[in-house]
Amino acid sequence: MNSDSVIIGKNIIEILTTGMYHNPLVIFREYVQNSIDAINEAVTREILEDISEGDIQIVIDKEKRRISFEDNGVGIPRENAWQVLTSIAASSKDRTKNLGFRGIGRLAGLAYCDELIIETSFKGEDTKTVLQWNGQKLKEIISDKKDKKLASEVIQAITTIEDGIVEHKDKHYFNVILQNVKNVKLLDDDAVTKNLRMVAPVDFYDPKFVFTSKVKKGLVDRGVSCEGYRIFVNTTQLFKAYRNNVYKQEKKQKKRIDEVIDIEFFDLYSKHNQLLAVGWYAVTKYMQLIPVVNEAWGIRLRKGNIQVGDEFTLQRFFRENRFHRYFIGEIHVLHEELFPNGQRDYFDECELLSEFEDALHGLTSKLQNICRKASEWNSAEKKVETYADQIEKFEDTLETQEFYSPEHEKEEKDKLDKIRENAEKAKKQLKRIEQHAEDNETLARFVQYRSSNNTEKKNTESPKKNKGNSSEKKSNGKKYKANKLSKLSRKEQKLVGEIYEVIRTILSPDLQNVLIYKIEERFGITKSHE
Repeated sequence: MNSDSVIIGKNIIEILTTGMYHNPLVIFREYVQNSIDAINEAVTREILEDISEGDIQIVIDKEKRRISFEDNGVGIPRENAWQVLTSIAASSKDRTKNLGFRGIGRLAGLAYCDELIIETSFKGEDTKTVLQWNGQKLKEIISDKKDKKLASEVIQAITTIEDGIVEHKDKHYFNVILQNVKNVKLLDDDAVTKNLRMVAPVDFYDPKFVFTSKVKKGLVDRGVSCEGYRIFVNTTQLFKAYRNNVYKQEKKQKKRIDEVIDIEFFDLYSKHNQLLAVGWYAVTKYMQLIPVVNEAWGIRLRKGNIQVGDEFTLQRFFRENRFHRYFIGEIHVLHEELFPNGQRDYFDECELLSEFEDALHGLTSKLQNICRKASEWNSAEKKVETYADQIEKFEDTLETQEFYSPEHEKEEKDKLDKIRENAEKAKKQLKRIEQHAEDNETLARFVQYRSSNNTEKKNTESPKKNKGNSSEKKSNGKKYKANKLSKLSRKEQKLVGEIYEVIRTILSPDLQNVLIYKIEERFGITKSHE
């Protein structure tokens, strides 16, 4: 068998376009990473001074159903344009340096539009090249079962090129235009913005994330280049979606339920002590589940500072999936043998991949332990607070004569004793967690922050007035609710008190309140107790 017998059919183009990605928004990542490679090359060739001069402009026009991606990177020389732009999976890029290295990303949008247009110009040339891909014709050819064209023949049939178009010689750019976009998801600029904020290598937005400097310094110290590129969607510059506060959705508004209190870093090694990845995660005040209304929930995988997979990719490494939702953070994969696969939803199989996954399991096991201890702390602290609230409520009730009867008072005292017992157990549990935290930096920070906040809260609260002993509250014998009925004699008050006790035991709280209010309204309340 010789090379003449190798046949590459038309369906390969369908596989690399329509069948390549499960989420249409992925095409934005494909074009962005190609633009970043072009900007980096422009810096290498000294066309741009540094990446801060690079721009990636994404324009989404819903009315015209048109999307364009333009960068001011190196561009493609006229003499190479046809070969480069029509080649499939024949990229000359270095996979250890470039983000897009398989040579298939430029076709990503072809499945979703009627026409894909590429315009490019190279600095020093006074012309530009325009290549047009006919998406409608491609669909017709692929769907025609009788059409036996080879992939190369299909490309010839659906593409036209025009070069030598006059352009300023100092211009350098690469522009991809999708005409008559069919998929409405791609025209949703809000969804695109949210997606790219987490996927693309953009910078942190300092005012909305106070730990920006700490995260960037920690990553740089560990060998991660986390410079952000200037990427715009309809003139709005993108920044990562990390924020100081955690919210939940309540009807049409967001309510703050938690906050980031610190950042923890980690390194992942192979069994032979090779550095595979580094990362960070946020420690929050309550270490609780982060609702999906927060864009940045979950720890994300990144390679070359571009996301690999999505927010669910690491979830399977947690024995209890819910704990993945307790964190925000990033894992930057560094080892050159760990490459994203063609769909960039995970990594290619290699010898180190299983060791990387072992390291991930070790990390998630540690994180799950932190979550459990934090949950125990939250529960124990709540019991202590409940006891404090209940004792205050009991004393207030006693002082304002809100008990219905001696039986009611005894029942509430018994409840209080049980709460006190639970609170004492809870305090001991908090002490045990504090001791356990001595061997875990993250847990220690969590405990220290919560303990200091509780101490500060106690110090800033107004001291409660001394309500004294219960026996001292029997002012003139008026201890129970019926004793406030000024129009009744002591004997009558005692009888009403017994009626109150019957009411309390057989009626719902709402009905109790209504009936007792009517009795008080009829027989009057002593002025000193109003």
